[in-house]
Amino acid sequence: MSQISLWQQLPQKDKEKYITYLQIFGALSGLFKDIENGSNADKPYLYYRNHEQLFARVFNVEDLTRHDSAFDAIANIGSIRIGIGLKTWSHERDKTFQKVAEFNKLSATLIRPLIEKGDPLAVVHQIAQLRNDRILLDQRTYKTTHTIYHNITRDDHCMNIVESSYELIDLDSIKVTNVSKNNAVFDFQDRHKRYKFYVSKSVLLQEFDASDDKITDK
Repeated sequence: MSQISLWQQLPQKDKEKYITYLQIFGALSGLFKDIENGSNADKPYLYYRNHEQLFARVFNVEDLTRHDSAFDAIANIGSIRIGIGLKTWSHERDKTFQKVAEFNKLSATLIRPLIEKGDPLAVVHQIAQLRNDRILLDQRTYKTTHTIYHNITRDDHCMNIVESSYELIDLDSIKVTNVSKNNAVFDFQDRHKRYKFYVSKSVLLQEFDASDDKITDK
């Protein structure tokens, strides 16, 4: 499935409204932040639920945040339907890992038995397959033609709009890069991205790149 730029497809008037609201949220950061000093002192605060609701209302997209879905929103732009993942995080470094999936209901029967057998590659293949199955199911359910991540990273006195590709994990190129002591964390990668799976919480994290050349708007 080809990647597109969502930001370029959105109406300019709506984008200006979206940015205005983000500036307002940023200006109100002092009312909500628990930390007055330290590395986050100058970084605006944006609660992820507020970001999701703002995006859905301003751009009039289908809000899926209350559904158990691989997507947070669906946008109809012309003849295309875009499955969108929405994320926001404090910009501590250009590359960071963020949660993309959780497998609490399936971990006990499908993942932990493979861990006990001591086969790390089988473990990460199973995790990747579960992730792909969820994405494919929601692509069929919501009839999406494209997928993308729309992210807001929060740096000193500014917010960055960053678009990231949203693709299936390539099963043929998966390799295990590290397994921590007591099998607590499995690090792996495919030809596209790097991932971490935390066994205790059955959570999959994906690495996102918010380097300067990845920033769509600031």
